[in-house]
Amino acid sequence: MLKSLSTLALILYAFSSFAQPQLKIDSVTVTGQYDHYDHQTGDQFNVTVYDWAGSHQKKYSAPIDPSGKFTIKFPFPVAGDIYLDWGRIYEANVAFPGETIRLYADLAEYKGTKAPVSTRFEGANANVHTDYMRYYYDVMRTAGDSLYSLRNRLSSGLEYRDSAVTVLQRKLRKLDDYARKQNLDKRSVQIIQAYLRFSTAGAMTQFIYKLTGSSSEISPAYLSSIDSIHMMAQSAEFFPGDYMMALRDKKNYAYTLANKAKTKEIDSVWYSLLKNDFEKELAYTWTTNQHLAASNSLGNNELQAFEDKVKDPYLRSEINARNNELLKLAQNDALLKNTRLITTIPELATAEELMAHIASQFKGKVVYMDIWGTWCAPCRDQMQYSPALKQRLKGKDVVFVYLANNSPETAWKTAIKQLMITGDNVVHYNLPKAQQSMIEKKYLYRGFPTYILIDKEGKFITNQAPRPSDPDAVEKAVAGLL
Repeated sequence: MLKSLSTLALILYAFSSFAQPQLKIDSVTVTGQYDHYDHQTGDQFNVTVYDWAGSHQKKYSAPIDPSGKFTIKFPFPVAGDIYLDWGRIYEANVAFPGETIRLYADLAEYKGTKAPVSTRFEGANANVHTDYMRYYYDVMRTAGDSLYSLRNRLSSGLEYRDSAVTVLQRKLRKLDDYARKQNLDKRSVQIIQAYLRFSTAGAMTQFIYKLTGSSSEISPAYLSSIDSIHMMAQSAEFFPGDYMMALRDKKNYAYTLANKAKTKEIDSVWYSLLKNDFEKELAYTWTTNQHLAASNSLGNNELQAFEDKVKDPYLRSEINARNNELLKLAQNDALLKNTRLITTIPELATAEELMAHIASQFKGKVVYMDIWGTWCAPCRDQMQYSPALKQRLKGKDVVFVYLANNSPETAWKTAIKQLMITGDNVVHYNLPKAQQSMIEKKYLYRGFPTYILIDKEGKFITNQAPRPSDPDAVEKAVAGLL
């Protein structure tokens, strides 16, 4: 115990050495080529990064040409982690604002379990990208993470803290040894150290979930330890997604505190857990973005309230850009051409009668129904697959019907345009709350979204239909009803 506490004392000095993220309005370009590439129409090179204005991962895509070449440019405001073409080469690495990363990889090497040997990086930071890749394959990918295995057998917060700090110190020593043997660049070592510290703090905030479900209390010392590790990590001026996830986990903990205090002021409780003005600005930005992510634009007073609280230029520019996009969409009703919007149907006594009435409007066609909401992130995520699904079923007797939950009319119409869920075989319902609730109580399956199939005679078939992200299964299910 004394050893782990003395280690913690070393970490606590970080309170006197604090570097806040300095976000820039900047971007990163990734360009390069694949060898042994078998081109398929529609192939995309994907980059996944953390969205500083939204707190979740965000994916950017660009086409890969038949020769295997690709180029993609995307916003990137501060040094952090990046996932290159996850799903094809699974390359975890880092990036720096303003840089161009040149990547060359042999896809044949990624088909097995061994580390690729021909992958190379070029550009100003090539040595850092190469060092990180080497460390990822040699150490991180093979070592496993004992922090999460510890979570399964420890129940005391302070005991988990001491164990996590001990594991962190062991990883840092192992990194020092690896860096000497492999002659890693000094900047590479700083970045990997920061990554290890942030991932430790992230594991500790994840452990809070276990504590809130037990009789154990989360002590101030436990939370201070997380803040201390964060502050030491920030001296490297490298901020991976684990930094943002830890802040987001604190919001989940704020729900617990708010429930105990019997208050609905969850954001105020959350802000009280944050330790500096930047983190509070970031948290307020995420709350504002959550509003925008449901296709609700900000009025002048709401935008002014945001700018009164958030001074960071990057966060301001992102929220303004997202708000302006929604305002433009709201004004462009031409995007709804040929798409039916229905807000009233007869008042009927049961959910079965309501569903039968809706189905009767489409006799002779198979109905693929989606119960969703503008506020529902999983619903919106599935809708990215809808255009391709509609194209596969084009010319067939199929109609796509959407029932919106708790979605204000302006946001509802804006979301339809934004998500491109339009067309002459698309019908949207935004029913009165009582009718929508009646339908959901009967037909919702494990929450939102729920997908329903109705046959050409208007008979309800299932509320467990395949999702748009599985187009083969949807096409097969629909074909069985045509």
